[in-house]
Amino acid sequence: MEQEQMQIKKAAKKQIFKISTLTSSVILAIIILTNVIFLGIMAIMGDAYADFTANVLDEMSFSLIVQDIIMVVGLLVYCKIMKVNLKAHFAKPQMKKSEIFALIIMATGLGQLTSIITNLLMTLITLITDFEIGSVSFVAERNLLSVIVVSLAIAVGAPILEELFFRASFFTPLVPHGRAFAIIVTAVLFGLYHMNVPQIPAAIVWGLFFGYISLESRSIIPAILGHMFNNSFGALQYAIMGNLNLDRIASGDTEYMMANLGRFIPLACISFCIYGIIFAAIILFIIRLAKRGKDAFRITGSEQENTVLTKGEAFGAYFINPVTIILMLVVIRMTILTVIGMR
Repeated sequence: MEQEQMQIKKAAKKQIFKISTLTSSVILAIIILTNVIFLGIMAIMGDAYADFTANVLDEMSFSLIVQDIIMVVGLLVYCKIMKVNLKAHFAKPQMKKSEIFALIIMATGLGQLTSIITNLLMTLITLITDFEIGSVSFVAERNLLSVIVVSLAIAVGAPILEELFFRASFFTPLVPHGRAFAIIVTAVLFGLYHMNVPQIPAAIVWGLFFGYISLESRSIIPAILGHMFNNSFGALQYAIMGNLNLDRIASGDTEYMMANLGRFIPLACISFCIYGIIFAAIILFIIRLAKRGKDAFRITGSEQENTVLTKGEAFGAYFINPVTIILMLVVIRMTILTVIGMR
């Protein structure tokens, strides 16, 4: 009997190892191919590239289009190999609309709060050590088409593709090995995939909530809508902040700020909305804890799970994987390069 149990555990670890290998390979391929193809196009275009990015699409817009195309291909390949039916994830949500709304507000607000705290810690580190932590900048010289492309990529493209990846295709084969396990793994991968210090902690928080919503509602639709709602604030800020000189703002150039007052007013309104959502999220979170206690975020059916591996064994099988370790090293390296301002 004990020998049989060992064989069952070994088979489960082997399956998780396989999932980890394929998932990490797809993410690595997206990261590497995006950079290789983008740099290849730059080399092929030569001098014409500068004119193209100045007059047609800026570098960020062009890079996002390349990345999205590669992501679509990667998604289709992964689903084909793992036999994931994406259509099934677009079923009608099996959850009250009021609860979905409350969870989306909590996800957005608590994620934004995490982002603010992370930025404050980064500022504190800069003040103490005099080392400025770099981050991805979304403000650059660009034309109207570039603004439209990036805004749509942030508010629509990223939510749909990332949810299809992390809360559908990557998520599905992990669920049989533990619902909480599947939520945590995909949330961590989602956070690390951003490769940007201010975004990683917040993305993990969003990933935990969106994973929970997808699992409990038995649909990816609420997660996509929640992701779109959250990202819409960033898209609006990006569109409004076009071509603003952040150095002049940081230096306290009042004349420059007064000349651009028309942009600062809507930016202030967006910030006010974000703080309002953070406040509402905290209140809703406290109410949910008060009403449900330890069952506030209970995962339906998890107590009936008949998984053969403990959570520690499952996480070990997933993350102690050569391909996954390589992915982690690549992500950490690229994040560090962002931190020191080399990207």
